Amino acid sequence: MCHEMLMKAHQNQQVTFTNQEPTRVPKRKLSGVSTDQKQDKHRRVSDQIIGSDQEEAPDMLSETEQSEYFFSDIDSLPSGSARSRRQYEQSNSTIEYEHHEPWEAWQHRVKRLCHRIFPGKSDKEITLDRMRGGSFNRVVGVNVTGDDGQVKRYVFRTPRNDRESHVANDVTELRFIKEMTSIPAPRVVTYRASRSQRVGFEAGWMVMERIPGVNLSSVYGDMDHETRCCVAREVGSIFRQLLETRSTVYGQLVFDQGKFMLTPLDPAKTLVDFHPIPWTRLERDVSQAVPYTTEGKTQNIVDLISARFENLKNALASSSNEKHRTSWLEEGTQGMNMLLQIAKDMQEAGWFDNMPMALYHQDLQVYNLMFDSQAAEEGKSLTALDFDGMMFAPAFMACDPPAWVWKTAEGEEGTKQFDQAQELKRIFDESAGEEFVKYAYHPVYVVARDLLQRSLRMHYFGVADTARVKAAWDKVKDMKPE
Repeated sequence: MCHEMLMKAHQNQQVTFTNQEPTRVPKRKLSGVSTDQKQDKHRRVSDQIIGSDQEEAPDMLSETEQSEYFFSDIDSLPSGSARSRRQYEQSNSTIEYEHHEPWEAWQHRVKRLCHRIFPGKSDKEITLDRMRGGSFNRVVGVNVTGDDGQVKRYVFRTPRNDRESHVANDVTELRFIKEMTSIPAPRVVTYRASRSQRVGFEAGWMVMERIPGVNLSSVYGDMDHETRCCVAREVGSIFRQLLETRSTVYGQLVFDQGKFMLTPLDPAKTLVDFHPIPWTRLERDVSQAVPYTTEGKTQNIVDLISARFENLKNALASSSNEKHRTSWLEEGTQGMNMLLQIAKDMQEAGWFDNMPMALYHQDLQVYNLMFDSQAAEEGKSLTALDFDGMMFAPAFMACDPPAWVWKTAEGEEGTKQFDQAQELKRIFDESAGEEFVKYAYHPVYVVARDLLQRSLRMHYFGVADTARVKAAWDKVKDMKPE
């Protein structure tokens, strides 16, 4: 049935090739100032990450070879160039992001680099497709014609800003998904991590296989109910696999010494001066990494939160911003103490007993899934994107229910839309599994998830509304674990 419905949908759908990233409004334009040492160790071990299973990957460029092709901003363009500052500022990327060349200039640098990545190809054998990127990365479609006339499609991706340049980490996460799960995800063909301070290719880049289909967000609202049911089942399967991928250690992945490692979510030095950028984009300190393992005793959740808060307090107290050191520190300390006490109450009540660490995607939304109706025969019409910032966290964090699956069809009780929404939710829950349902919807774990999300992201989203967590906890704190 799913295959028939998806093939029917395909008849009304123009299939394109894109690894389109979600468009988000940047929280702050950054000028590209970063340290030049934090990625050094990643760069030294970066060649190991791809591994021997990708022998067909093109050779990566040396830093000397790359240097021919880098502009850092408009001032790097020759004086008198037809690409004037006014033309530069009319570019969409330039309007939203600082230090961006317009497409007219940028595409030629990308193509010259592609000729080095795919040597021996003529100009006609390598073509580019302009693509819309996301807040963190600029992307281009790359089409390479082989000797047999077949066209292979790739995506070239480079960070928009070097402060958010953690290419080796992003590659590590994609390789981990490929090796440890059967979740469909793009394969990395080749990449270059860099420790340069300049914006552009020197911030690093990667080439991935290009996923066929369309972004699910562009078609999900127009799908018939039967096709949505098939999608709900596949989404549930992805969440189940994430939940079943375990660790006894929390943290984010790096690759070091030929193996997967986990770094703490919040080494204190990453919060110096309280940078207002997502914590998921902060540098991972390899020196603090420990081997990824499923053996031994699972780390304590309250200890995780307590350490996080102490680092936040220290960052606020040492900030160069007077507001951070005064009102933010006072208000933040009150909020952190409140959340930490709730976490201790949950632990004492037994809600965290035997709680494993599971793989947490963080942003498995409709816009981070590709839909290919032609892949229905294999039962894999969906491919997951954007694993950047993925981590191991308490299992209830990996069970944040994707309400978008059934909200699209939601209606008043007794209506056809209401019945369809209930069916979509039931299909998803069955596919995701009983453990997911337990952690996703139990009132205490809903509060615990909100608490931990705030503790992880507090320096980015603020601390004024922690009282809402306290009010929610007060309603459920008398419940007892089964």
